[in-house]
Amino acid sequence: MSDRTDAPQCPPASAWSEGWELHRLRLFRKCLQIAVRSATPLLPRVAADCDLDLSRAMASLRPDPDWPFLRRRRDVESFRWSAVRRITRRPSDVRHVLSFEDLPSLDAPLQLQITTASVEISLEMGGCLLRTLYGGLYIRLPTGLPESVAVAAEGRPVSDVLAHRWLSDSSWRVLRSRRAGTGMWMVVETGLAPFEMPWPGLCGGRHDLG
Repeated sequence: MSDRTDAPQCPPASAWSEGWELHRLRLFRKCLQIAVRSATPLLPRVAADCDLDLSRAMASLRPDPDWPFLRRRRDVESFRWSAVRRITRRPSDVRHVLSFEDLPSLDAPLQLQITTASVEISLEMGGCLLRTLYGGLYIRLPTGLPESVAVAAEGRPVSDVLAHRWLSDSSWRVLRSRRAGTGMWMVVETGLAPFEMPWPGLCGGRHDLG
């Protein structure tokens, strides 16, 4: 009698692992596609200036090793000035970070920070820190403006106060400023712009994960 059996053979463990990773990536991208609906309006200006392809950048995102079994963190950021006190640390609402170095026109790394619902940026250059979050642009200047200038700046377009190509021809207005040591924090209201992740097919059809 033959010992041969016609029972189906289980695939090797490597095949299970590869299949699970592809499923995780697909689910991860679908979650981002559904959840992330906005971005700082500074994003397209920075991307164009740095020759950064946003679709390719987002395609490089990968889920954390233990995703989707992460415990949901409570969002504890309360803005405006409480944010300034904590903005030098990564806010708890940031879920994923992409860092880019050696970009044209930049001498410092650029971070894209993906929160629960938007894409934000973080960058330190020339002694200034720029971060966006919740429709605000937070700028830390290495040296403060004269008190009279800082007071007069509130309510004015930021392009009237600070000269930079990313801020020119914008209607974003300075909300307030506050000294921090020898420097100064400035809060600018930018609002949020519509943004879509590059995988719409995952929410209505087949999509190539390659």
